[in-house]
Amino acid sequence: LRQRLPFELKPSTMVVSNRMSFDGDGRLSGFSEPLLHMFNKTAAFMPESSKHLVDGKRHCLLIGDGVGDLTMADGLEVEKFKVGLLNEKVEERLQQYQDLFDFVVTHDGPVPDICFHAIAGDNN
Repeated sequence: LRQRLPFELKPSTMVVSNRMSFDGDGRLSGFSEPLLHMFNKTAAFMPESSKHLVDGKRHCLLIGDGVGDLTMADGLEVEKFKVGLLNEKVEERLQQYQDLFDFVVTHDGPVPDICFHAIAGDNN
Protein backbone atom coordinates (compact mmCIF):
# COMPACT_ATOMS: atom_id res chain seq x y z
CA LEU A 1 0.00 0.00 0.00
CA ARG A 2 2.71 2.46 0.92
CA GLN A 3 4.31 1.99 -2.48
CA ARG A 4 1.09 2.93 -4.28
CA LEU A 5 -0.01 6.03 -2.38
CA PRO A 6 0.91 9.41 -3.86
CA PHE A 7 1.41 10.79 -0.35
CA GLU A 8 3.03 9.77 2.91
CA LEU A 9 0.86 8.13 5.56
CA LYS A 10 0.53 10.08 8.79
CA PRO A 11 1.83 8.44 11.98
CA SER A 12 -1.78 8.27 13.21
CA THR A 13 -2.84 6.17 10.19
CA MET A 14 -2.95 2.44 10.67
CA VAL A 15 -3.73 -0.11 7.98
CA VAL A 16 -5.03 -3.44 9.26
CA SER A 17 -5.24 -5.89 6.39
CA ASN A 18 -4.26 -9.27 5.09
CA ARG A 19 -0.68 -9.51 3.89
CA MET A 20 0.23 -11.59 0.86
CA SER A 21 3.30 -13.82 0.80
CA PHE A 22 5.19 -14.51 -2.41
CA ASP A 23 7.60 -17.29 -3.31
CA GLY A 24 11.02 -16.84 -4.90
CA ASP A 25 9.44 -16.61 -8.36
CA GLY A 26 7.13 -13.80 -7.28
CA ARG A 27 4.02 -15.96 -7.21
CA LEU A 28 1.44 -15.67 -4.47
CA SER A 29 2.09 -18.42 -1.96
CA GLY A 30 -0.17 -17.54 0.97
CA PHE A 31 -1.62 -14.97 3.33
CA SER A 32 -0.78 -13.73 6.81
CA GLU A 33 -2.50 -15.33 9.77
CA PRO A 34 -5.06 -14.87 11.09
CA LEU A 35 -6.83 -14.26 7.80
CA LEU A 36 -9.14 -11.25 8.06
CA HIS A 37 -12.54 -11.54 6.42
CA MET A 38 -15.95 -9.92 6.67
CA PHE A 39 -17.01 -12.01 9.66
CA ASN A 40 -14.02 -11.35 11.91
CA LYS A 41 -13.05 -7.72 11.23
CA THR A 42 -12.97 -6.13 14.68
CA ALA A 43 -10.69 -3.97 16.79
CA ALA A 44 -9.36 -7.22 18.24
CA PHE A 45 -7.06 -7.39 15.20
CA MET A 46 -5.39 -4.09 16.01
CA PRO A 47 -1.74 -4.72 16.80
CA GLU A 48 -0.88 -4.00 20.46
CA SER A 49 1.70 -1.48 19.24
CA SER A 50 -1.08 0.56 17.60
CA LYS A 51 -3.68 0.64 20.37
CA HIS A 52 -2.32 3.97 21.61
CA LEU A 53 -3.87 5.54 18.47
CA VAL A 54 -7.36 5.07 19.92
CA ASP A 55 -6.60 5.86 23.56
CA GLY A 56 -8.77 8.75 24.68
CA LYS A 57 -10.77 8.84 21.45
CA ARG A 58 -14.53 9.05 21.74
CA HIS A 59 -15.69 8.84 18.12
CA CYS A 60 -15.16 6.54 15.17
CA LEU A 61 -15.94 7.13 11.50
CA LEU A 62 -16.72 3.66 10.16
CA ILE A 63 -17.06 3.28 6.38
CA GLY A 64 -17.97 -0.08 4.90
CA ASP A 65 -19.46 -1.62 1.79
CA GLY A 66 -21.12 -4.58 3.50
CA VAL A 67 -23.15 -5.22 6.62
CA GLY A 68 -20.30 -7.37 7.91
CA ASP A 69 -18.21 -4.21 8.13
CA LEU A 70 -20.42 -2.90 10.93
CA THR A 71 -18.37 -4.88 13.46
CA MET A 72 -15.02 -3.29 12.54
CA ALA A 73 -15.03 -0.99 15.58
CA ASP A 74 -16.32 -3.63 17.99
CA GLY A 75 -14.11 -3.69 21.03
CA LEU A 76 -13.57 0.07 21.03
CA GLU A 77 -15.40 2.22 23.54
CA VAL A 78 -16.40 4.87 21.01
CA GLU A 79 -19.48 6.40 19.46
CA LYS A 80 -19.66 5.18 15.85
CA PHE A 81 -20.85 7.15 12.83
CA LYS A 82 -21.48 4.46 10.23
CA VAL A 83 -21.41 5.19 6.49
CA GLY A 84 -22.54 2.43 4.15
CA LEU A 85 -21.39 2.24 0.53
CA LEU A 86 -24.07 0.44 -1.47
CA ASN A 87 -23.30 -0.18 -5.13
CA GLU A 88 -24.90 -3.53 -5.99
CA LYS A 89 -28.54 -4.58 -5.70
CA VAL A 90 -29.28 -1.07 -4.45
CA GLU A 91 -33.07 -1.27 -4.56
CA GLU A 92 -33.05 -4.69 -2.92
CA ARG A 93 -30.67 -3.75 -0.07
CA LEU A 94 -31.36 -0.05 0.47
CA GLN A 95 -33.81 -0.41 3.36
CA GLN A 96 -31.48 -2.80 5.20
CA TYR A 97 -28.55 -0.39 4.80
CA GLN A 98 -30.68 2.56 5.93
CA ASP A 99 -31.69 0.59 9.02
CA LEU A 100 -28.09 -0.35 9.90
CA PHE A 101 -25.95 2.61 8.77
CA ASP A 102 -26.29 6.26 9.78
CA PHE A 103 -25.72 7.40 6.20
CA VAL A 104 -25.82 5.46 2.91
CA VAL A 105 -24.00 6.36 -0.31
CA THR A 106 -25.35 4.60 -3.40
CA HIS A 107 -24.11 4.00 -6.94
CA ASP A 108 -20.45 4.90 -6.25
CA GLY A 109 -21.54 8.35 -5.10
CA PRO A 110 -19.11 10.78 -3.49
CA VAL A 111 -18.04 10.50 0.12
CA PRO A 112 -20.50 12.73 1.98
CA ASP A 113 -19.24 16.06 3.32
CA ILE A 114 -20.32 14.99 6.79
CA CYS A 115 -17.40 12.51 6.80
CA PHE A 116 -14.90 15.30 6.15
CA HIS A 117 -16.49 17.39 8.89
CA ALA A 118 -16.22 14.42 11.26
CA ILE A 119 -12.55 13.94 10.44
CA ALA A 120 -11.82 17.65 10.85
CA GLY A 121 -13.75 17.81 14.13
CA ASP A 122 -16.26 20.35 12.80
CA ASN A 123 -19.59 20.64 14.56
CA ASN A 124 -21.47 21.69 11.39
